[in-house]
Amino acid sequence: MQDRTRPGLGLLLAALFVCLNAATAASQRSVRGAVLAVFEDGSFQLEKGLVVKRTAQTMVLRGGSAYNGPLLVGLEVEAAGTETSAGDTLLARQVTVLSGLEGEAEGTAVLEEQREAPGGTLLFADGGKLLLTEHTRRLAAPGDDTPGELARGDFISYRGRWTQNGLVELSELAVARNLLEEKEQALYAAYQPEMLLPKGAQAGPAVLRVGKNSYTVAGDPQVQLYMERLGSRLLPELWRAPENTRRFGLNLWFVAVTHASPQASAFPSGVVVIHSGLLLLAENEAQLAFALGHELAHVLQEHAWREAAFHRKKLRALRWSTAGIGYLVESAIRRGYRRELESQADRLALGYMARAGYDPREAVKFIQRLESRAEGLHSLLWEKHQTYGQRRHAVMAELLRYSAQGLAYPSLTRDTPQFAMVRARIPTAQLEAAQDLGRTRR
Repeated sequence: MQDRTRPGLGLLLAALFVCLNAATAASQRSVRGAVLAVFEDGSFQLEKGLVVKRTAQTMVLRGGSAYNGPLLVGLEVEAAGTETSAGDTLLARQVTVLSGLEGEAEGTAVLEEQREAPGGTLLFADGGKLLLTEHTRRLAAPGDDTPGELARGDFISYRGRWTQNGLVELSELAVARNLLEEKEQALYAAYQPEMLLPKGAQAGPAVLRVGKNSYTVAGDPQVQLYMERLGSRLLPELWRAPENTRRFGLNLWFVAVTHASPQASAFPSGVVVIHSGLLLLAENEAQLAFALGHELAHVLQEHAWREAAFHRKKLRALRWSTAGIGYLVESAIRRGYRRELESQADRLALGYMARAGYDPREAVKFIQRLESRAEGLHSLLWEKHQTYGQRRHAVMAELLRYSAQGLAYPSLTRDTPQFAMVRARIPTAQLEAAQDLGRTRR
């Protein structure tokens, strides 16, 4: 009898051993992602929410060697270790840093500001800081004997490399005068807003017409005032002066409309339309600021003109006969800029947020919310955005540059009581019954 029970006990013990091993193996995990927050003890949170705890025994590597640099918001890492039973924390055995501040940077953008700095001149453009030094090669526009002088509001095309302090050290720079042309004025005139006011108390809400697009205007004055203030807060200093907006032919106007879809639209004339559904999708004011900043960038960077009239004089002035920037700008023109301009709008929105005191990390969370709804920010005339994963990756790379510049994320604003007040004033029943009076055409 005893001999017959021993095999059964052995099988039971073997099964128990296998289960324990399986449980131990299941608790081991390797995860890859971008750092969204760094804590005082050196632990950090990834963009998906997982907290990675570091100890004295945690190895931090890069390229197979020990990494002694700081872990910054925006760095892409891979962490391996033991996951807690709750599944929200990883006790890291090893952290491998996968990204850094290196590589080339290039683009075309409106110059917003310039300041003298150690080693050269800092140019504020394209959502970042560009360092112009004595070694930067200055290129002249066709027909000019010498490179043009720098002036706020002009277009610059640049090429350079990222530095460890989050700047782009320029190797090449070209300047083109930003003149308001007749055909550009005609484009802007075609999208001047027209407000159709109701006649009589029972006539219904006002209707906004911009070009061939029509919108039901949100009737609450507090909502409209809030959107106007938020838009004005995001404006770079260059465009806060009325003479500059007139100089570039813009009539900046931020209007909230009643529509359930979480979208916004930017028109060449300077009109930015915000659907009330977008206010409901955003969790806080910083997320709404990212959406509004994205649309504002389309206007301030003259994306409609650069796309619709790329073959005309203004963009011909950006075609340099030399190699390098010449090929860069010419190839961008041939591609029609579309996806590049959408990426630039995201990049500039982060800069607008940070300068206005908003936490740009909320842009990552907002893109995740859009992804969960399978919605995108649809802007007039533009090709679809990159995938949500590509957009998040690009935003995290920009956050790394802000981190290297010393941006103090915890001191920035995520939300305000005014945002909650405005959200509460949006009539949900009215949203559900809203009619699409002219969905913005792509």
